[in-house]
Amino acid sequence: MKKVVKDFINNSYQILRDKEEFDMVISQVLSFKNGDGTTGFQAIAVSQSNLDEIRCIRENIQGKSEYMKILEWDYNIEDYLLDDLENGFEIEYMTLDEHCGIWYTIDNWREDISHMKGLQKYLSYCQLHEITSQVISLYSSDHIDISDLYQEANGPYKIIAETSIGSRSIVLGHSSISPSPYVTWDTTPNRKHGYYAGHYFSSYTDAFKDYKERCQVIMSKHLEFERNKTKPNKVKKEYER
Repeated sequence: MKKVVKDFINNSYQILRDKEEFDMVISQVLSFKNGDGTTGFQAIAVSQSNLDEIRCIRENIQGKSEYMKILEWDYNIEDYLLDDLENGFEIEYMTLDEHCGIWYTIDNWREDISHMKGLQKYLSYCQLHEITSQVISLYSSDHIDISDLYQEANGPYKIIAETSIGSRSIVLGHSSISPSPYVTWDTTPNRKHGYYAGHYFSSYTDAFKDYKERCQVIMSKHLEFERNKTKPNKVKKEYER
């Protein structure tokens, strides 16, 4: 976590203590780049004894700092997360409990979400930080998976297929506006290092053939790695003279 984010969280807890809000826990922090080049922050804090008690603390958001009590009926992820993400905010910190609540809400209201760009930005964050359905299931008795709502894209190319093996992934992309409408890339499951070694094609058949071959390469390398890791060491035989 960046030092400036830690400092903002510490300052926010001090504000809560000054207002005798001792059981408040900060569940998320967003940042915002102001027009003058400075960075502002926004925190959401929730009471541990009453989840309907919610506070919003803002520091230098377009030159303003605020402390607000949010009414329980007024709080929703559309207005207090997805809309913010659509309008230039970035996620700096979020607890797993908060992610669980967001995943549960999105899964239950998937047909009614209006801030789709904000949703895509949130799901991209989840991919980068390895917030998956498997991780969510460790903190929830329900199996929740909203990854199908994510339309991954790299530039004009939408990712239409992916195979992940170990720490490597191969993806197939399609673009209706590019001279070469299909591409395969080497990458990692969380895309931390971006996309690299692009192979571009004019036909789907050629692109999928390359996609299949590249998947087979990473599978072979992964199996060789597993073989070397698991094979028993040779025991030297000792002979009596």
